[in-house]
Amino acid sequence: MLGTFADTNFSFEGSTTVRVGSKEPVGDLPQIFNDFWPSRLADDGKPVLGTGPYRVQEFSRSDGRGSATLELVDDTARPDAPRVITAIHEPNGEKRLQLLRDGVVDVALNLERADNLDLLDLAPPLQWERVTSTLSVMYYFNCFSGIFTDPGARLAANLAIDNNELVRQVYKGFALPSATAVSPVHLGFTQAGLSPVPYDPSAARALLKEFDLIEPITLRTPEYMPEHAEKISAFVASALTEVGFRVNIELETNRPEYARSIGLRKQVGDLALFDSTPNTTFRVLDDKVSSENNATWWLGYHDAEFQRLFAEVKGTVADAARGQAYAKCLQRVQQNPPWLYVAHPEVIWATGPGVSVHIGASGVLSLT
Repeated sequence: MLGTFADTNFSFEGSTTVRVGSKEPVGDLPQIFNDFWPSRLADDGKPVLGTGPYRVQEFSRSDGRGSATLELVDDTARPDAPRVITAIHEPNGEKRLQLLRDGVVDVALNLERADNLDLLDLAPPLQWERVTSTLSVMYYFNCFSGIFTDPGARLAANLAIDNNELVRQVYKGFALPSATAVSPVHLGFTQAGLSPVPYDPSAARALLKEFDLIEPITLRTPEYMPEHAEKISAFVASALTEVGFRVNIELETNRPEYARSIGLRKQVGDLALFDSTPNTTFRVLDDKVSSENNATWWLGYHDAEFQRLFAEVKGTVADAARGQAYAKCLQRVQQNPPWLYVAHPEVIWATGPGVSVHIGASGVLSLT
């Protein structure tokens, strides 16, 4: 990301305007800035939690669980909006759903994180909503050393995974199989016209004939983030075994340490389960795929053709042309994948009668 701003100047023009000057055109600046959330500072210098038209009146935490009371700032501007909202932290998805069924709460969020997805019956009297998220569940390949430095081995691993069956078994259908490095709502995806890498274990075995598969590979996985991580990794390990790999699963129970070990120390094993969260195609490719800046989440992948295509898109300003340029990048990283592609989970929520809540693909909640 710093490389993007290496030749960029920032200046302030009044209290509400920042001027950005760059030697070269950077068509993605609005999208880059959209991923950052500036906060107003309170009198004590601490950032104020963003709540849109609401103000946090009270916040408490007990035994690691928080509760917040939000009050509408201007009820004349939003006469139909609730005057007060109480947000309760309940980490267990099944319990959140039960609180809604029992009438204790009006809305239950992030029900896709429930361990038992069979409980999500989408049946009345609850009102159910779901949207495919921008999040990509994927495995980083270790492109620094080991078998996955070879593009053929990376492609073989992708061919070995029946993503449709994984979505059916693990996600109970509440996800879309991945086709490339970004979700269907990212810029360039539609223009790329891609379908997921086809499930073809025979082709995977053929590609792997030239490799020595005697040594086992290490598959690293957290317990959560992404949700259902252990189930995903068990499915993937079994599929890789079917085409000739020997797989050792290494479970990390400390999720923050897991992220640090991969991003900072590049301890990927041979492949490591992770989730990609940026809402813009530029940030996914610049932060995680491009070898130009050696960014935190870059794991050794280098492809000269991708770098050429990505250099072209960075200088393209018009939206339509940029979408077409990104499409070529996304097609290339399917042909020569830096990751093992898994799925884009849905965001699922439910409400009681008379309550309407909208959540966009990026996870922003609004009352409707």
